[in-house]
Amino acid sequence: MKAPDPVAAALGGPPGTRVVLWRSVLSRAGSPWAIREMYVPLGLVDLQAQHLLATDLVDASEVLDKAGLPETAYAHSTSARPTRGDEAELLKSPVALALSVRRVSYSGEQARSCEYVIIRADRVALAGSSGNVPNYGEPDAK
Repeated sequence: MKAPDPVAAALGGPPGTRVVLWRSVLSRAGSPWAIREMYVPLGLVDLQAQHLLATDLVDASEVLDKAGLPETAYAHSTSARPTRGDEAELLKSPVALALSVRRVSYSGEQARSCEYVIIRADRVALAGSSGNVPNYGEPDAK
């Protein structure tokens, strides 16, 4: 597909850059909590049909790692915004707000993916770490 302009710009390409899109609804115990869209530049890796059509969960980052494009850096931002009608329907949520997380992943100087995760605002706890953090446990959700 053609990347939306903000995605093409994030990937360092011109408007209309061709991408592969992985879109999934993430759930826990049968309850959806987020929508994930991951855009990968077409031709960056040899994406075989079994990866795209697998009925099991496909780890797109693992596919990119195995293709010789390990993640060496990333940039992300998080903001709140109203949910769109299709998002509220997929998330089975009447909640009017969602968190939108944008993450651009790099392998060296090459942007390898642009990912958006739309998270139900009533089902979120944000935490993060980098490197070797001793005794890092689950974050408190209060």
